[in-house]
Amino acid sequence: MARRSSTAPAGDPHRPHARQPGQRPGMRGPHPPLWYASSNTATAEWAGPNNVNFVGRWNGGAFVPAAQAYWQSWEGRPDAATAPRPRLGFAANVYLGATDGAAVERFRKANDVFARQLTKLWHDHGNHQADALWDTDLTLANGNSLAGSAETVRDVLAERVREAPVNYFEATLAFGDLTPAEAQDNLAAFAETVMPALTRR
Repeated sequence: MARRSSTAPAGDPHRPHARQPGQRPGMRGPHPPLWYASSNTATAEWAGPNNVNFVGRWNGGAFVPAAQAYWQSWEGRPDAATAPRPRLGFAANVYLGATDGAAVERFRKANDVFARQLTKLWHDHGNHQADALWDTDLTLANGNSLAGSAETVRDVLAERVREAPVNYFEATLAFGDLTPAEAQDNLAAFAETVMPALTRR
């Protein structure tokens, strides 16, 4: 019985799986850095030794033990002394205004739009399980979002960096109905006032 060869001429453009010159069977290039989004301590204990970057939400400080567990497990790696340290941090929607009151007021409007857009398909199918994740009052209260003057947010983040052993922060600065100009001003204030204070730490 005749069998079709599992290989194709090198460089054959019609065979995307064809081997290229010099390529060994099964050889692949390096993968990009891996990330895991979670605030769970058990997940952090898995991600650390597997060298997976880790980003979560503050969740009223519950992220702190997860961050501690991450480094404890990562430092158990045989190559921990010489390996590049992965990224570990938390994420938040951020809005900076001229005053704390003005920032919170504008954040509320923008986040309400953001949450409505994000949960639309769930709501269309009668599913409201994720509502609490994006509720404006809750996300401000548990620290998963930050709104205030640049100085206030700078001080809050500096305190959190003292509490949690992080080397990464993911700020979402354009969301909801913020205009391009508002988002640009938000970014500029964050870069000018918040970032310098944190990068010096």
